[in-house]
Amino acid sequence: MTKSLTLISVLATIAMSCSMLKTSKLMKQGEIEQKHFKVEVPFEMKLGLIMFPAKVNGKEYDFILDTGAPNVLTKEVVKELNLTPSFNTKASDSQGKKGDLGLFTIENIEIGGLNFKNTAAAEVDFSISPTLTCFNAAGLIGANLMRTAIWQFDFENKVITIASSRDSINIPESATVIGFEPVSSGTPKLDLSIGSVKDERVTLDLGSNGGYTTTEETYNKLNKQTEVTSTTKALGSASSGIFGTGDGHEYLTQVSSFSLGSLKFGNQHISFRTANQKLLGVEFFRNFKLTIDWFTNEIILVPVSEEIKLAYNGFGFAPEFKDNKLIINYLLDNENVKNSGLEIGDQLIRIEDKHVENIALEEFCSFLEYLKSVKEKNEVSIEVRKVN
Repeated sequence: MTKSLTLISVLATIAMSCSMLKTSKLMKQGEIEQKHFKVEVPFEMKLGLIMFPAKVNGKEYDFILDTGAPNVLTKEVVKELNLTPSFNTKASDSQGKKGDLGLFTIENIEIGGLNFKNTAAAEVDFSISPTLTCFNAAGLIGANLMRTAIWQFDFENKVITIASSRDSINIPESATVIGFEPVSSGTPKLDLSIGSVKDERVTLDLGSNGGYTTTEETYNKLNKQTEVTSTTKALGSASSGIFGTGDGHEYLTQVSSFSLGSLKFGNQHISFRTANQKLLGVEFFRNFKLTIDWFTNEIILVPVSEEIKLAYNGFGFAPEFKDNKLIINYLLDNENVKNSGLEIGDQLIRIEDKHVENIALEEFCSFLEYLKSVKEKNEVSIEVRKVN
């Protein structure tokens, strides 16, 4: 099967209801015990996301970092720490799916020796999303905690620097400084432009392993402005949020250019989805040394790559783990896929020399890592079983 354009994303954004005054107040509470500090915290990349250790009330766990969400603890950790939610609120994830979340205050979260006191967190059942389960994480470290300091991300050396002053961080004069607007949970919102079309309030989302994703509404505006140079439609979803896998369709589109502040990126790929979410994720920001300064509401970008290229690496399909099977739930709507005979709902039996007819959750997690090893091939051999 000839290689096509697609992207398997793991998104864990939570959009809290801003109409709830109690929720907004809870999201803004918290402080760092130390007054003057600069610490370095090593991290690892897992399935394209940042992971690092942190202690919650004295117990150490591994967490996913997510600027697009508030702090989150899994149900298992909440039970282990004997925490009781103060109240419940409605929330929506990165796929537009909605659910209820319990909110509570965490007495202390220690990261790199810094003590973040009395920050809010939400309780989430990660088992709803098999992909999130694969991280084996205790939850998310989110923007409501991060907003109390300056955070710098060095993707080359896999180090996070957390500081109380920008003067203590190495930032060259040539760096690009861009303002953002934080929402009640602290998540930064950025304004971009795709050609001549403005795309406002895009989430700076380090909880997304994707590049630039925005809405079908923006796509329709672009078509009128002839900024689009090529488009492939995709059916279904290859993305997961905290309430499950997305649905609908998306357009994998090449545009003539898009801009962020004074930076302009020519001939790039952007994903336009039916879900009403606008995200700028790790695939984009790992091209920079990224500093987020919540004191001045600015991000600072220092390029580490001579050429920044957002692309989609895949083979035109993506499977969902369901009942110990891999079911095709995402397909590109192009001639390659149509000629292959693949359909949404088919069961994936084999890819290359890896047999996946019946797999446990742990094997699915290994399969996601395996996909990374074959993504550079121009074509792959697969076997499917027609379910319908």
